[in-house]
Amino acid sequence: MIAYNSEKVLYQPVADWLLRTMRTRFKGSYVRTFITSNMRLSKLIEVHGWQSMVPFWDAYDIEVDVVGALIAKKHIAFVLVEVKRNKATLRDLGQILGYCQVAKAIGGVLISPLGANSYLTKLVRVYNRLDVLQYSLNGKLRNVSIARWIPDREDIDYSTVMPSSSLFR
Repeated sequence: MIAYNSEKVLYQPVADWLLRTMRTRFKGSYVRTFITSNMRLSKLIEVHGWQSMVPFWDAYDIEVDVVGALIAKKHIAFVLVEVKRNKATLRDLGQILGYCQVAKAIGGVLISPLGANSYLTKLVRVYNRLDVLQYSLNGKLRNVSIARWIPDREDIDYSTVMPSSSLFR
């Protein structure tokens, strides 16, 4: 297992993975990814001129590690990814859930090369508390996914995805 001194070395491979994954999931759509760990989402929206497509954009005072953007002529949708170098915790889950709720994201993923810690894993897998992964998008429940990153493959370990349903659904 590779030890990481910084999350930053994971951002580009995760952004590349997200781009591939979104292009597969949303075939025929225009997709871009951005490393935004040092930039507010509101600034990304402003820099790219997407203000008219994102209601309340100027209140998106969140710094997500990686943002996937599904871009149409008059609409944009986001997938947010939070990257952790240590085991993902309940606190980390709360962070990405809050980001997804604020940004009305169509999906969120919490990724770590060490996977989730025992508390988070137990809560979701043993006690089946899938509700802790949920947030609301326009009155419909969406899930944040949690997965272990495999550095050598520059991909997630799909056997570790919680919940076990596919990403961004």
